[in-house]
Amino acid sequence: MKYLILFDIDGTLLKMKRGFAAPIFFDVIKNVLNFDLDDSIHIDFAGRTDYGIISHILKSVNADPALYNEYYEKIYLEIHKEFKEKLDDDSLYVLDGVRNLLKLLAANDSFILGIVTGNFRKNALLKLENCGLDSYFKCGAYGDFSLNRKKLPLIAMEQSTQLCGFTPDSQKTLVIGDTHRDIESATYNNMKSMGVATGTYSYEELVKYNPDLIFENFSDYLSVYSSINKLFNI
Repeated sequence: MKYLILFDIDGTLLKMKRGFAAPIFFDVIKNVLNFDLDDSIHIDFAGRTDYGIISHILKSVNADPALYNEYYEKIYLEIHKEFKEKLDDDSLYVLDGVRNLLKLLAANDSFILGIVTGNFRKNALLKLENCGLDSYFKCGAYGDFSLNRKKLPLIAMEQSTQLCGFTPDSQKTLVIGDTHRDIESATYNNMKSMGVATGTYSYEELVKYNPDLIFENFSDYLSVYSSINKLFNI
């Protein structure tokens, strides 16, 4: 029996320095579209897809939504270049317990590990590679695949069939993330969910969304690993 474990990236596996991403997004959109964007525009990046973030920025200046379809390849390319140039150990690091948890899960033949993230694919892979985590994940769904975060877990399931040769059941799939949007995406797809309060949302805020499992962090990775096994009666 195989079980699919889908991890979010930012705030779940990795932590990015506050204020790192937003200026890059704004500057690239300004330059590519020749827009005069107001830097005071506030967007909550947590749990959103990059597709959604860029669309929201365009909407905030009453731009034609069709501009996304026309320029998204150029926008993603330039954002990726900026991230690749500026990422370092001070701007991105692995959260406590993550490496040990991934090692345990990857060593168990019952589990296939995948990614469900709001990051567009090239940036997601860049972050994972930068921190040496990319080899753990066999499939994924990314923030340039859909405007709607809730659709990503199902896309990741379909990819696991194509890339890993097995067809997971939704109730044998666990979505792990640090925002209510991760939990809601699991519920929407009849999947199991785990909240972890290592991002911008507190334990108390996440528990309101009724995840199957919830932790303050992954520091006690043995307890997290044991809870995942118990959740699936392994």
